[in-house]
Amino acid sequence: MDSKYEFVLVFSTLLYAGHGQDFGYDGNNGPNHWGEKYQHCVGKHQSPINIEEHNVRQVQLPSMVFQNFNQTPKAFALKNNGHTVITTMETDKKPVVTGGPLASDYEFVQLHFHWGANDDEGSENTINNNSFPLELHMVFYDKDYGSFEEAIEHPDGLTVLSILFSIERAARTWVVCLKPTYTGREE
Repeated sequence: MDSKYEFVLVFSTLLYAGHGQDFGYDGNNGPNHWGEKYQHCVGKHQSPINIEEHNVRQVQLPSMVFQNFNQTPKAFALKNNGHTVITTMETDKKPVVTGGPLASDYEFVQLHFHWGANDDEGSENTINNNSFPLELHMVFYDKDYGSFEEAIEHPDGLTVLSILFSIERAARTWVVCLKPTYTGREE
């Protein structure tokens, strides 16, 4: 059996709801109720979303530019906030993403993961109502606002790169591989 891999990049501009601790994924704390406590957690710019392939329109955008993504961290920290593991990093030059649908430069803040109890679920976002076992969110803030704290107060203050992972069994081995499908360039 050949090993296969799947890489899906979900890119959205949204306000970050993850700074609170009183949300969840089920019942009265689930995504359908997030807007009751966090006013920006409603509408088409908030995770989770379900991408329905038959509704996707192809558009032409400038290439995305990824700056300083090749920096080796001088230090990093891991924090378990009760919902996920958050990683922050200290580098000489902060990673920045721009281009594509972005009108500004967005600076890296942190990355975190979403996973489930088994290999069939865990991602916040879905494609055609299908969940993925792991999702990585890389969170960036609009540098024009000067700080992450100020950026979260604005509808265009944050952008999140989301990568959905799949797992396939291959001849007695579990394989998780990535193949980038974006056309951005590193500067």
